[in-house]
Amino acid sequence: HYTPEDGLCSNIVTALQQDGYGNMNGARNGLSRYDGYHFYNYRTGNGSGVKNLHNHTLGMVIDLSQNVWIRMYDHRVFVLDRSIDKIIDPFENSKGEGGFFCSTPLIVTTTGDVLANIKGRDVYKLRLDRRGLSREVIATSEDGITCMGEDREEGIWLGTPKGLRHIGKEGFNPDEAPLLADEHITSIFGSNAHVIVATHDGKIFRISPTLAPKQVRKAAGRPIYSVFEDSKNVIW
Repeated sequence: HYTPEDGLCSNIVTALQQDGYGNMNGARNGLSRYDGYHFYNYRTGNGSGVKNLHNHTLGMVIDLSQNVWIRMYDHRVFVLDRSIDKIIDPFENSKGEGGFFCSTPLIVTTTGDVLANIKGRDVYKLRLDRRGLSREVIATSEDGITCMGEDREEGIWLGTPKGLRHIGKEGFNPDEAPLLADEHITSIFGSNAHVIVATHDGKIFRISPTLAPKQVRKAAGRPIYSVFEDSKNVIW
C-alpha cells in the first residue's frame, strides 16, 4: 500500500499501466513511475511548464518505445517522451483552432502506433520513436466516431452512430458503405481474426473482414460501453 508519504503523486490513481521495463505507471494528480524501489514523478497542471496540460489524467497507454501517452480530463493528449524523460504535446505547432481533443480512449496498435480520435477533426496515427514524432490522418467521419479497435490482420475498425467502418492495408475509403449501417456502435474489441462489436441497444456481433457479420446477442434495451472476449471465446 503506497501513499504520497512513500513518494506517490496522489492518493487517487485513475490510470495504471505496466511498461515493458516492468515499471508501474500511475496517474491522476501528476504522473508517477515506480520501479519497485523508488517513485519518479512528473508534474502535470500549471506546475508542469507544459502549455494546456491538465492536472488530472483520464487514461493512459504505453507504446512499443515505452512512451507513456496520457489523455487528460479535458480530453487533450500528451506523451511522456522516454528519450528525453519529459512530457510533451504531440499536437504542438499543429494548425487548427480550438485545440485537439480526443473524444474516445487512445489505443496502441500491434505496429506501435497510437490512434487518437480527435473530436470534430480526424483519426490520427501518432508515432514517437528514434526518428522523432510523426502524425498522419488515417480517417475521418462526418457521423462521428464512438470507438476504435484493431483486428489480428492489423486492420482498424471505427464505430460510429451509423455503423462500422474498416481501414485495411489499402487505407480508408470514405465512399465505402459501412457495415451494420443501422446500428449505433458503442464498443469494439479485437480478438483473433475477428472483432467483437457492441451496440447502443445491447446487440453483440462477431465481424471479420471476409465474412458477413454474425449476431451473437439480441438487443437488450441497454447500451454496452465495454466488451471483451477471452481465450475461450467467451464474451464479457
